[in-house]
Amino acid sequence: MTKLVPFFSNMLLIFFLTTALKAQHKPLDKEPIKWFSYISPGEISNIIEYADKLVLESISELSDDKRPKLDTVHIIKKVDNNFFIIEKKSRKGFGLMERTANTTSGYIEINAPLEAESITALEAKLKAGMPSWKSLESRRFYTEEKFNSLKKAPGLNEITREDLITSLTWREPLGTLLKAYVEDNKEKGKYKIYRFMEAYRNKKLIELGYNPYKMVAYNFEEMFNGDEEIIKLLTEEVTFD
Repeated sequence: MTKLVPFFSNMLLIFFLTTALKAQHKPLDKEPIKWFSYISPGEISNIIEYADKLVLESISELSDDKRPKLDTVHIIKKVDNNFFIIEKKSRKGFGLMERTANTTSGYIEINAPLEAESITALEAKLKAGMPSWKSLESRRFYTEEKFNSLKKAPGLNEITREDLITSLTWREPLGTLLKAYVEDNKEKGKYKIYRFMEAYRNKKLIELGYNPYKMVAYNFEEMFNGDEEIIKLLTEEVTFD
């Protein structure tokens, strides 16, 4: 069986692209829409949505070369309002893209939870159902207005005790999903679990009005030295007993 290279094996890593590609644009039936996000401090990733493709744009604010790296994902088929079958010409097989929008909060969430060698096989996988933990791999992309507001938001060196506790309290919203991931991936280590928890924390911090990607110096253990509740949340081992 041909081994497939994941389209979006982890959405936190999607934009670490090694090759710049020029997109061949077909006639559009709608104006392109651009969405913005961070990969990490100083690393910005954007999506430009066309009717028949997504152009993925990666920009490093830390590099002297500010030219974006580009890649293109083609939309092959619309399954429904939230699911699309996608293809990258540089890779074999097809992927399933899930796209949901939160217009009130100014963002979309994108995930690519499934892949297969053919469209028929991919549709069969979708019909059979997806593991619940796949939602942990989704990433948020914001409107330009929301992203500009995020750039101006305070960094983590200004966080309050209450907000830090809120962002670190993951067990209720994530516990069931993380446990399902562990049960389906027993041969893998805990690295990805901590990435899921970090992604949740960062989403929550943005909701609370902070920019977790702002390049500022901070150390929570030093900032809240002696606060037993916070130190426990920062250092306790992840278990599901």
